[in-house]
Amino acid sequence: MRKLAILFVLLFIMIIGPFFWSIYQKEDEINEEKTPNIEEEKIETEDNDRKIEIGIYKGKVDEQTIEIETDEGTSFFFIDKKIETQLESIRFNDEIVYSYYEKSEERFIEFIEEYWRYRENNRKDDSLEP
Repeated sequence: MRKLAILFVLLFIMIIGPFFWSIYQKEDEINEEKTPNIEEEKIETEDNDRKIEIGIYKGKVDEQTIEIETDEGTSFFFIDKKIETQLESIRFNDEIVYSYYEKSEERFIEFIEEYWRYRENNRKDDSLEP
């Protein structure tokens, strides 16, 4: 009886497993379609469109968006995988320096770092240029 139950469970997993895997794969494809390709966006923007500011990091809203408190209030910015690695050392309410550009009324982060670390790494240069 126990062997029959195990066999039934394994058979169930073999039949239903691919179904759930295909759903998971379709979700990934949909998410990739929704995620803006920031690398492509960079090619189309000019350097003079880039802005550098200081703000307060408020956290990730979702997989592709972060929230930063700016002088103008709370703003949302799109991020890519490169930025996610930069975010690993940044905590909620950290003062940060970041550069971004705007395209179609959306903001895309190019660089982000804790302000104190940025200042320490760039002592020779008083500008905010990353």
